[in-house]
Amino acid sequence: MDTEKVTIIGKHGKPIPPDQISKLADTLGITLPIGYVDFMQAFGEGLYADLFRIYPPDRILNEYEERRQWWQDSSYEDLEGNRHWFFRGSEDILNPDQLQESFIIGDTLDGDNLVFYPPDPDHIYILPRHDDLIFTTDSHFDNLHTLWNLEGGQSLLRIFQPLNSQEHLRRSSEDYNITQAILLAQIQAQWGETGVLVSSKIADDWSWHLVAFVPTVGGRFQILHDEGVTREIVTEYAITTIHGNGQRRMVVTIECGEDSVTEINTFLDDLEKSQLVNWKL
Repeated sequence: MDTEKVTIIGKHGKPIPPDQISKLADTLGITLPIGYVDFMQAFGEGLYADLFRIYPPDRILNEYEERRQWWQDSSYEDLEGNRHWFFRGSEDILNPDQLQESFIIGDTLDGDNLVFYPPDPDHIYILPRHDDLIFTTDSHFDNLHTLWNLEGGQSLLRIFQPLNSQEHLRRSSEDYNITQAILLAQIQAQWGETGVLVSSKIADDWSWHLVAFVPTVGGRFQILHDEGVTREIVTEYAITTIHGNGQRRMVVTIECGEDSVTEINTFLDDLEKSQLVNWKL
């Protein structure tokens, strides 16, 4: 993996020592995928591309047998009462017997599994949550961020966010005069336009959603605005009813390094002083 192309969010990552990675390989009796080794030695446990959780060695050791059992039990019943393997149709890619020889090395926030099958060292297998067809990517991890796209079709950001030493800040408001564009402009004015990486920017008639990273403060900013209107959301998987209470609301959730809490709280307080928002106590 070309780790030099990955932006680290914050300063608190804990790379895994080579001896721990070697111990994992020896215990399992396999050669680990090169991308996994590079990732652990450069970054350690954390979130990659704001989507992938790559497991540290101890988690793989603790969970792989349980996950194999879950894969074995994964099935569904058709209209005639017959049971089928959940990933039916993927047998030419990775069949149930091969899956029982495989190891989970990570997952996504959406519940997809990242799997390594040792006899095929060149690939990582993706077991999707919302589909029944397994697919692959190269085991060096360099294409991992291209498997899913952001709005507009661009690849996911090549960023790494450590999961250790994170502080969690949260504010909400029902009294505000701020749009998605204004809030993003305020963040960029504070930390520089090139110092803010936008991961997600979605809007519709009733709500908007913004996720942005600020590497210098180790911050992940997630802002949700909703008009409080009851409506139906139609996707390819389901129709979901959102029950509104008639009250518009904005919720700000920030994950950041401990040494950046004061700076970020000052920024939020300044938004209130500018009469853009009244934070709820």
